Amino acid sequence: MIGAALQIAGLLVGGIGMIGTFAVTGMPQWRVSAFIETNIIVFETIWEGLWMHCIRQANIRMQCKVYDSVLALSPDLQASRGLMCVGSVLSFLAFIVAIIGMKCTRCAQSSWQAKGYIIPMAGVLFIFSGAFVLIPVCWVANTIISDFYNPVVNIAQKRELGEALYLGWAAAFCLIAAGAIFCCFCRCCEKTRSYRYSTPTHYSTHSQDLHWKTESSYSKSQRSMACCVLQITALIFGGVGMVGTLAATFMPQWRVSAHIDSNIVVFETIWEGLWMACVSHLGIRLQCKFYDSILALPSPLEAFRALMCIAVILSIISFLLAIVGMKYTHRTKEDPQGISIFILAAGVAFLLTGTLVLIPVSWTGGSIIRDFYDPKVPIPLKRELGAALYVGWVSSTLLIAAGAMYCSFWCWADASSKSWLSRHRLRKPDFAGGPSLSVHAYV
Repeated sequence: MIGAALQIAGLLVGGIGMIGTFAVTGMPQWRVSAFIETNIIVFETIWEGLWMHCIRQANIRMQCKVYDSVLALSPDLQASRGLMCVGSVLSFLAFIVAIIGMKCTRCAQSSWQAKGYIIPMAGVLFIFSGAFVLIPVCWVANTIISDFYNPVVNIAQKRELGEALYLGWAAAFCLIAAGAIFCCFCRCCEKTRSYRYSTPTHYSTHSQDLHWKTESSYSKSQRSMACCVLQITALIFGGVGMVGTLAATFMPQWRVSAHIDSNIVVFETIWEGLWMACVSHLGIRLQCKFYDSILALPSPLEAFRALMCIAVILSIISFLLAIVGMKYTHRTKEDPQGISIFILAAGVAFLLTGTLVLIPVSWTGGSIIRDFYDPKVPIPLKRELGAALYVGWVSSTLLIAAGAMYCSFWCWADASSKSWLSRHRLRKPDFAGGPSLSVHAYV
């Protein structure tokens, strides 16, 4: 009863923290205009968030505008964007894992091992998501307070703490509290299990052997379920990474024109990709043109083309190897943990593919950032990070994660197979008409 109440309480608190995290990430009320001294225009309020800034007039009319340049933002705002996005994803994953743990675990002998893995995983994810939310909120709040009491800062530039910061603190507290509840619940269940399954000393050897066989069958079924879930998760990650690699390769939004300073012609946006350059007019009309000469392209661009093409081919091969490996993964009497070599090949191929995608994407991002902050580069030639780079980073992360899952799964299955063989070779063969004796009888 107490365990169920703790689970429900942790899930509710974590759900509130997850919703609060989503709200804080999208709210523009991070920095609010301060009405002090000569800045007494109270009918106009300025809000500054992570993605946009808004002007609210007399609580009636509100105008919002998304920031034109990402690289022109302050460092704390850029870091806060990334941290809040990671915090949102982690909180959602923690909530899903917590639901799965509550559905598939119960106070029964066959579920203690599954509970020991799923519930603490949800708790750790909740704690990590709370930390990722707490860092940007405290960072922005500290910047606001420092600028407010700094006499050098102009009065019109001083800001107050917005509602989003207070909501962020509450959401971070809920997430960390949910993580602590799930971790404490797992600890309490571990103590209960050790008390419940302590074997009495007056048990016979036959009873202990039956207990060992029953517990072994439970652990085998749980390991089988875990292997299936791990393979399916890795296949989904690899498939999404493969699709993202294909998209990033052919998307023209690798380098996007930056609307800063005197370059404020916002009705025209220039996109530069690996294969073509496009001009977008007000987001309605789009004109694209392939590069005329391959040899006239910069050397890095030619190398990026080759690397991304190789990555596309490898991602398809990796996905097919993973499907074949899952199809031919089986158990035999000689090797109960037998697993196809295709799984290992798919894992290595996924890791190599993620690395090949990461190199051109990170290289391009670094050159864009370096040119953006270089005063010698003319303003019309400065570029922003395009959507294709973010897709490439996400795809490479998923591909590397899928490869790591498959390789770790293969290593674990190989070690389990050797352990099973060594254990069953030590067992004495059955005599005619006699019961099968365990190896414990000869120790």
